[in-house]
Amino acid sequence: REPDITSATDGGKYVVWDDASARPSLHDSQEIAPSLTGVFEAGGIECRPAFQLLADLVGPYTPDRVASITGVPAETVQDLAFEYATMKPAISYRGMGLQRTFHGDITFRAISTLAAVTGNMVPEYPRTFAPNIKGFIRAGGRCTFVPVLEMYDAMAGESQHPVKALFIAKHNLLNQIPEASRIRNQLFPNIEFIVVADLFMNASAQYADIVLPACSFYEQTNLHMPPGGSPGVHSYLQLQQRVIEPLPDCRTDTEIARGIGRRMGYGEYFEEGDEDFIEVLLASEYPSMAGVTLDSLKQGPVSLPPFEVPAFMTPSGRMEFYSEKLVDQGQALPVYIEPLESTAGRQASGEKYPLVFLNAHTRYRTHSVFANVASLRVLDAEPLLEMNPIDASSREIANGDMVRVFNDRGRAQMRARVHAGIMPGVVNVNQGWWPEDFAEGSHQDLTHAVINPAQKAVYEPNAALYDVAVEVEKVREGH
Repeated sequence: REPDITSATDGGKYVVWDDASARPSLHDSQEIAPSLTGVFEAGGIECRPAFQLLADLVGPYTPDRVASITGVPAETVQDLAFEYATMKPAISYRGMGLQRTFHGDITFRAISTLAAVTGNMVPEYPRTFAPNIKGFIRAGGRCTFVPVLEMYDAMAGESQHPVKALFIAKHNLLNQIPEASRIRNQLFPNIEFIVVADLFMNASAQYADIVLPACSFYEQTNLHMPPGGSPGVHSYLQLQQRVIEPLPDCRTDTEIARGIGRRMGYGEYFEEGDEDFIEVLLASEYPSMAGVTLDSLKQGPVSLPPFEVPAFMTPSGRMEFYSEKLVDQGQALPVYIEPLESTAGRQASGEKYPLVFLNAHTRYRTHSVFANVASLRVLDAEPLLEMNPIDASSREIANGDMVRVFNDRGRAQMRARVHAGIMPGVVNVNQGWWPEDFAEGSHQDLTHAVINPAQKAVYEPNAALYDVAVEVEKVREGH
């Protein structure tokens, strides 16, 4: 290392190779010409710029190799790459599905990296409303967040923040998070006290010690934001104003929280009403919230204003596709890693669980909401396991047969829907069905809650609901 940059790099600054002086230099030095490619020596250490490391990484991934991994023809891969790089501007719309795979974060990084190297970055994205969430939730500075997948160990008493009681609101826990059979059979029995506040006696409420009747949105005042600032949905901040008084015995979530807060000795944080809480949320001083007040929201929705945000909120102020945090995980760059429960080659090798199991979203429900609406059940009567005729034929399964989908974690039983609209090697049951809708088990009995350490190192681990391997068999009479 060069003597003049050692102390700076120890302080977290990046180093580049300056072509003009043929020596390493700090990235924020004046009048330098950083080299993007090449192999250099600094202080006896062989060094490569991040872009060179990226080029070295992608070199072996020829169109034919990509085709063998993805199942997409090599010509299509090549054509798509050419069109994306040359037909500007190009935007990749990233939905939530990618994050439901075990290494979905790497896919997100790869998409961003492609945008960077082809000049398709959008400097003002994301734009969204940013309320004062931390100031609202951590009013007393006494809040510890436990990510959902780390809650399993917490409920088992195997973490530094053991959970002995659960208060579940606005969430059908047993239906929407993975490995429901483990929660139901091992973790819930370990919890001393469970409270559920909901409109309906759903799967989670059936395991509660106390069920509190919650209010519908007609009965409460709330703040509604566009989901993630997504322009594909809407870009308005809206005030939801109470239309009717709460029905008998029903309470809003904030009323319930206020009552519990007072009884636990934290009454000073729960003196305000709903509108006071909303004003706290609005006081974030974020550019998008400028001029937004409770009074202005009472006049109608407020749209996102035009405002500048930093192009890259990174230590260097630049697009960074090399992550120092993930070097130890072997993921400093957006590498390709096989799915956790990869089924590649399983059918040929005769392994136990050769099928990819998905639980996709459907137009008839929002997660598990509306699954109990009779008019929608006319259109979507029961859970069905979609499978390709090739996979069905080899298992002697016909359309409408009762089938059992299973793995080492659990099983679910339902009718088969055989059609060519789903790929061979893949099966799907639309998510959100309640356990009682299945002849046996549920779709979440098959999923897993394995934690990805790389995601934990950066933010928090996701639930890999689309990274699940299963087998399917026909249910025969008497079995």
